[in-house]
Amino acid sequence: MEKREKSASLQAFAGELEQYEMLIAKEFKSFRKGRKLWGKILSLTAAEKQKAFLIQEFVFPGDPESMMEALLYVKSQMAALASESSNRKTWYWAHLWKERAEQLYEKVRILTRENTVASQVYAEIVRNEKKIKNSARLRVLLTGGVILAALSVILILFSVPERKEDRIIAIHNFTFSVPLYWGEEGSRPDYYQYYRRQNAGQTAQEQGAFTGTEAYSDQLSDAEADKGVIMLSIACPIDDDLVTLDALYADNENMIQSLESWFPVCQVTKYEDFQSDDGVKGILYSYQAIINIEGTDYEVSGKCFCFPSVEDNRWFFVVVNSMDNPSWDYEEDYMELLASIRQTIH
Repeated sequence: MEKREKSASLQAFAGELEQYEMLIAKEFKSFRKGRKLWGKILSLTAAEKQKAFLIQEFVFPGDPESMMEALLYVKSQMAALASESSNRKTWYWAHLWKERAEQLYEKVRILTRENTVASQVYAEIVRNEKKIKNSARLRVLLTGGVILAALSVILILFSVPERKEDRIIAIHNFTFSVPLYWGEEGSRPDYYQYYRRQNAGQTAQEQGAFTGTEAYSDQLSDAEADKGVIMLSIACPIDDDLVTLDALYADNENMIQSLESWFPVCQVTKYEDFQSDDGVKGILYSYQAIINIEGTDYEVSGKCFCFPSVEDNRWFFVVVNSMDNPSWDYEEDYMELLASIRQTIH
């Protein structure tokens, strides 16, 4: 079926789609400096609106072969989207293609009753749409906060004082023990961001005013200050599908691909089971990445602990990223934070 020559209707559809893609590419090239793909409002250009209308409203012939041919074409479009780095715009197109696939699949079922090939094709389309959606949503929550924060503070000097005291923070059904030197900044619903920001030469009192948290360090000299960036974030998005530990294990490969899509260059180097002292279970991922800021490459080393909140169908992602090779080793405190995770509602 996939290898047969395209019908006249599909050729017409694919031809129009290609024209809109060319127009969109020109628009993007003209306006790329001002476009914000990660803004709260997803805006479409004129060509993108025409493309969306074509996907939603194009009329295919009503015979089973034409419906099946169109469904296979949608499958190829979704597979192409799934191979790209996901963002809000990718998510939008994936959702549009999936809705059209659902219409085509229902018509094939009505016309042919049971069609195993159609069921398999539609199932693959749904899997890819879910993969794109999860990857884009995580990137909005995590990359949107972590990398943008790095862009704004990359030239600020960082240092981490000796750990002396923690504070307990409650997020939905869980509590976390976070060292006081992590200052909260940039948080929003279902996403919490912390980092220690310190300029060489400031006193402890000045540091407290700078970060909004109590500071324990004494005055630092330039030689004692760190240049690296260290950030901690906790994201907890709700999922449309069932959230369980078994689901996490079953979808581990997609999770790895999602993590690697957070950065332009990224590789998950290790993953392992982890359990907090209170018995909160999940998978701990380690990764290495590279981001380019104003023509300069920066190395990123990170860890992400993912665990399910079954009661409210949320995934929790506890992420720590270090950039520009900070000399302080954050790992011990991060692992103690993970060990402290406690479920408050069972």
